[in-house]
Amino acid sequence: EDQIGQVFTNLLRNALQALEHTADPSIIVSLRDADDEDYVEVSIMDNGPGIPEDVQQKIFIPNFTTKSSGSGLGLAISKNIVEGAEGKISFKTSEKGTIFLVYLKKKL
Repeated sequence: EDQIGQVFTNLLRNALQALEHTADPSIIVSLRDADDEDYVEVSIMDNGPGIPEDVQQKIFIPNFTTKSSGSGLGLAISKNIVEGAEGKISFKTSEKGTIFLVYLKKKL
């Protein structure tokens, strides 16, 4: 539970940082049943500038960062936590914002 909480803290912190220079910033968090009925989907969507195409392949790599501070471990750790819980993490991005999608197994 604590580790999954850390995943969402990391994703929300990144979304907040992405909005620093955005007029009318917005973050929307939603939860729904995933298409695969064994999972739930949590999405965190921001309306920031998006993730540049040249770094999209690197964002889950440990120590990679586009920021002037920070270790570049947040998304790498988040991916390890989610996958360790038999889940998946992905993102969709454009110049209108980014959506991180986290799929977690339902506890029965």
